[in-house]
Order: sequence, then C-alpha cells, then structure tokens
Amino acid sequence: MTDFTPRTITQRSFGGDPHSGAKLAGVLAAHFDRPIADAGARASAEVSDERVVTITVRDRQGEAWPGRWLVAVWISATDGGAPGGTQTAAWDTGTVLATYAANQSWLVMTEADGTAQLSVTVTGAGTRYVHRAVLGASGPGVPVAWT
Repeated sequence: MTDFTPRTITQRSFGGDPHSGAKLAGVLAAHFDRPIADAGARASAEVSDERVVTITVRDRQGEAWPGRWLVAVWISATDGGAPGGTQTAAWDTGTVLATYAANQSWLVMTEADGTAQLSVTVTGAGTRYVHRAVLGASGPGVPVAWT
C-alpha cells in the first residue's frame, strides 16, 4: 500500500519574507485553475526506431508527485486525436490495468515514484502524440479476510 504525498503550501514556504502572504496569494492565484494533478511526458532519443516515453505525474506547480496514480494513456497520429497510428508499444514500468486498443490505449498505474515508461516503435518517419490524463491517486487498500 502506497499513499500519495500531499502538497502543502504555507507562509513558511517563503522563508519568513514579510511579504510572504502576498507571495502565497500569488502562487495560489496562478495555480488555482490548474488540475490538482496532471502528467507530463518526455521522450528519449530515438534508437533503432524506438523511443522511450516517461510519464510523470506532477502537482499544480509542475513538481513530480510520488505515489501510485491511475493514468489513462493513448497514442494518436494527430494532436488531440483518438487512439490510432501504426506503432508497436510496450510498457517497461508501471502496471497495465487495462488495454483498450492494442498498441494505442491503456489504463496504467504508475510506480510508487509517480512514473511509468512506455517504449514506442515507429518504423520510418512519422509523428505520434502521447496523450495522458490523471484519473486519481490510488488510495489504501481495504483488508478483506476469509477464514
């Protein structure tokens, strides 16, 4: 069982600055409309037609947010598009809970550090878009015992 680490912003976070209340208000205003958690993606350099995409769950300030998170992931041939494309894909880390379309869309639980890695192979030139949506943190399990 792994709980996610909550983020707390306090006036002390600003080092005792006499204007820390105003800074705190500015930080809150700047991030108020952002989702509580989102997922960034970064692709490695291409090696033999393969790129490794690391998905990292982040907080409102863009910092990595450890914990087991449920993330919907899909690959498309267009930005904002539905799952598609002719690629092969395999998850290196993270736990695949469901595959909706082979090599195109999944429900994945991240590792305890909030990351998951997907290897994507495209033969020849082409562009793929890796979309992701954080569905939520995985809470603690409920013990159910049989005797």
